[in-house]
Amino acid sequence: MRILLLLLALLLPIEGHAQLVAEQITASRYDALQVGGPDAVAGIGDWVLGNGSLCAAISDPAHESSLSNEGGVLIDLGHCGRNDDQWTTLQPLVNLSQSEIVTISEVRAELSDTDAKIITVGNRDGIEIESTYTLDANERHALSITTRITRREEGERFFAYGTAVLHPSGALRAFTSNRHTPSHSVGFDHPGGDPASVLSMVSALVPSDLIVWVGSGKMGPPISYGLDLIGAVRRDADGRERLAPGFSVTGESFTLSGAFSQPFWLGSDEDPGLLELAQTLFMNLEIGDSLILKRKIWVGKQADVASITDQLWANEPILSGRVGQREAVIHVSSEQGAPITTVRTNETGEFQLRLPQGRYALQARGFDGAETRRVVEHRGPEEVVDLALEPATRLHLPRGQPMRLVFLGENGTPTPRFGADQFGLKVGGTPIPASLETNDVSLAGVPGDPAHVVLRPGNYRVFAVLGPEHGLTETRIELRAGEDMDLVLAPPPHLFETPGWVSADLHVHSGWSFDSALPQEGQLRAFAAAAGEILVATEHDRTVDPRPAIQALGLADRLHGVTGVEITTTFRGADTPATSGHANAFPVRVEPTAYRGGAPLAEGRRWRDVWAELREEGTPLLQLNHPRSNTNPDDDESFLNHLGVGVGYDPGQPLGTGNNRVLSERGAHGLRDLDFDAIELMNGNNHPGYLRGRADWFSFLLQGEKRTATANSDSHRLGVPVAVPRNYVRLPDGPIEDDVFADAVRAGASWGTTGPLLDIHLGAAGLGEVHRGSDGELRVRIDTAPWVPVAEARVYVNGVLAERRPLEGPAELLFPLHFPSDAFVTIEVEGKPSGAYAAVLPGFIPFAFTNPIYVDADRDGRWTAPGLP
Repeated sequence: MRILLLLLALLLPIEGHAQLVAEQITASRYDALQVGGPDAVAGIGDWVLGNGSLCAAISDPAHESSLSNEGGVLIDLGHCGRNDDQWTTLQPLVNLSQSEIVTISEVRAELSDTDAKIITVGNRDGIEIESTYTLDANERHALSITTRITRREEGERFFAYGTAVLHPSGALRAFTSNRHTPSHSVGFDHPGGDPASVLSMVSALVPSDLIVWVGSGKMGPPISYGLDLIGAVRRDADGRERLAPGFSVTGESFTLSGAFSQPFWLGSDEDPGLLELAQTLFMNLEIGDSLILKRKIWVGKQADVASITDQLWANEPILSGRVGQREAVIHVSSEQGAPITTVRTNETGEFQLRLPQGRYALQARGFDGAETRRVVEHRGPEEVVDLALEPATRLHLPRGQPMRLVFLGENGTPTPRFGADQFGLKVGGTPIPASLETNDVSLAGVPGDPAHVVLRPGNYRVFAVLGPEHGLTETRIELRAGEDMDLVLAPPPHLFETPGWVSADLHVHSGWSFDSALPQEGQLRAFAAAAGEILVATEHDRTVDPRPAIQALGLADRLHGVTGVEITTTFRGADTPATSGHANAFPVRVEPTAYRGGAPLAEGRRWRDVWAELREEGTPLLQLNHPRSNTNPDDDESFLNHLGVGVGYDPGQPLGTGNNRVLSERGAHGLRDLDFDAIELMNGNNHPGYLRGRADWFSFLLQGEKRTATANSDSHRLGVPVAVPRNYVRLPDGPIEDDVFADAVRAGASWGTTGPLLDIHLGAAGLGEVHRGSDGELRVRIDTAPWVPVAEARVYVNGVLAERRPLEGPAELLFPLHFPSDAFVTIEVEGKPSGAYAAVLPGFIPFAFTNPIYVDADRDGRWTAPGLP
C-alpha cells in the first residue's frame, strides 16, 4: 500500500542532494520501500518522481483514481523521507463533468541532468490531452504541471478543462487568493457552488491565481500545498495565441480550477458572470487548436498558508511577532479586509513570515478561542509585533478511567471547540469544522490520554459518559484567568450487563481516508471512551489493519479491530451512469504492495461485479451504506435513490418489474446488485434516512430477500461520535474471530441503538432465528440508563405497525401475537431527546430497532416470505 516518501528516501536519501528519479514502481523496487504518509496510496505499477526534496506519484492506467479508473492522476505528493503526504488527488475533468474522464493511453518517464518528468497522454472525443509533471533539480519545492489540450479530430464540443482536488469533511483547508487583485481574494471564506448548476457557478466563481490547501498538523509532520495558477493560453492552428480565462470554485468537498477554451467575446475575462458563462455554449477547439495550461504546486512544511506564500515572496522582508500561545493562528489581511495569508505560531508563541512592505491588519486567534487585532506598517524585519492573547487556564483531567467528557459553556461563556484550527473555513456561509474540532475530550484510561485541556476563563458544565450500558455524571466549574484547576468528576457507573452480546460499529473512518484528518489513534481513543468493543475500520478505497494501532495504545484487551474497506464511487459513466454509491466489505486482507492496499476497483462497475471480485477472495460481509441518506435522486452516496442508472428503487413494486429490475439482473458470474448481506439503516444521527431506508428493507424482506439491518456512526471526525449508533451482535463466549463475527451479522443476530438496550424473544426464538407456530408471546425487555429517555415501544409484523405501548423508562413488555401465515417481527423503541441526552448527543434521537424474528406459522420447516401487500 502507501509507498511514497520514505519509499523514495532510498533513492533520495538526503534532501540537499538533487538526485533525480522518474520511473515505474516494480516489485523489486518496492521490497525496500516504506510508508510515505497518511495519504500515500501508490503501489506496484504506479509512477514516481523525485528531486531529493519532493516526491510525487502518478497512478498507472491499470489502477483507479478517486474519480475514475482511467489513471494518469497525481495521487501522492510530499517531502521525500518526511512521511508527510496528505495529498488526495488532482483529477482532470473535461467540460467540468464527472462523466467526461480522460482515458489515458500512455504514461512515460523522462530523465535528464536538470529535471525528472512523468508524461501522460489521453484522449476524449477527438481531444488529446498531454500532461507533463516535472520536478526540477534547482526549484526544489514545486511540482510543475503543463497540460496541452489539442483537437486532433472531430468530436464533442470542448469548452473547459479543469482539475479537481478533493477535500471532503474539510480534510484539507482551502484558501483562495488573488495576488494581483487582492480585493478578489476570499481566503478561507468561500462563496460555494455546484459545478452542475450554471447559476450556482456564477456566484461561486472566484478570480484567483493561488489556491492553498492547508494540511493537518496532527497527522504527522505538518504540510501545505499551493496551486500557483500561472496562466492559460489558447493557441490556434495558425499559431495565433490569446490568453484564456481561468476559473476556480471551492465547495465543501472539492476545489475545481482550470480554464475555458477561449476568451469571452463579451464581458470580462478576469471576473466572469452569467453573461460570460452563457458564451461557453458556443466555445470549442477546431482541429489543430490547443489550450495550454501552466501551473505549479508548491509544497510547504507548516500547516499554514505562509509556508506557501513565503516561497512566492522569498525576496520580501520578514515580519515577526509574538502572541504568547503556541499553535495560535495569525490572519493577515489588507487594511481594507482582503485576506493575504495566515501563519501559525511556534512552540514559544512567536511567528514570522514574508510580506511585501505595506499596511496590514493582523488578527491573532488562540486555540482557546481568544482573539486580538492590530494594524501594522510593515517596513522591514526590525519591528516585532506584539499580539499577546488573554492568558488561558489549564484544566487537569481525570486519569486512569475511560470516559468521554463533554463541555458546555454557561452564563455567557462560549462552549469550547477543542481542536479547532482557527482558520474559520466556510463554504456558502456554513462553517466546515476541522476533523479534530469538538466540545468533548475522549479518555481511554491509558497512559497516553491527554492530561489537560486549555479553556478560556468562565463557567462550564461538564458531563462524563461511557456508552449506553453506563450512567452519567456531571459537575459545574468556574475557571479564573491564569489559574490551573483539577477536574474532579466520578467516572460513569456501570449499570447493565449484556451477556452474549458485543457492541460493534461497522463503519469507522480515520485519517487513512482521503476525507478525514483525524489521526487513527484519536479515533481509537474515542471508541474506547464510548466503551465500544468491535471496531470495523472502513477507510475509503484502501485497506488498513487497525490492530497494530490498538495494540500500541494498550487497548487490545478490550477493543477488537477488524480490517474492512469502504468502496466509494463518484464516477458517472461506463456501467454506472449515476455512480454505484458506497459499500463496506469486511473482513478483508491488506496487500501491502498493492495500490490502495488492494482495495477493490469499483468506479464504472456495477455492484454485482464488485461482489464477485470480493467473493473470489473469501466470504466478506457486504454492507450497502447509507442507501437513502437524502432524497436527492442524483446523490452519489444514496444508491437506492438511483440504482447506479438514474432510476430509484420503488419499495412498493416487485423486484423483477419496472425500475426495480436493475437490482435483480444477474451477471455472467450469477450475482446481482442485490446480493449484499446487510443494509445500513442508521447512519450517524440521520433519522430521516433510517425511515426512508426502512421502507426499502421491509420491501426486501417481504419478497424473501433477507438482509441484516445495521446501525453505524460513519464517523470521520471527533465532532461526530464514534460507536453512536452501534450494533449489539450475538456472539459465543471466547476470543472474537472475524469470520464468526461477520457470520453473526449476516444471520441477523443483532440490533441497533443510540441508547436503549433490548432483549427480545418470541417464544424461545431470538433475533435472526425462527419461531414455529401460529401463536407466540413476544417478550420485550427495555433497559435504559437514567440519562436516556424513552417514550414508546412499537411492534411491526411484516413491516406493518401491530402494537405500540407508552414508556416512561425501563420496562418488560409482553405482546401475545397470532400469525395466520409465515411472517417476520421487528421492534422499535423511541424517546424524545432532552436534558443530558440532548447535551451529550446533540442531533440524535434515543432509538433502537431489531432485526427480524421469523415466523414459520404453518410449521412446514421453511419460512415463506409474505410478499408485497
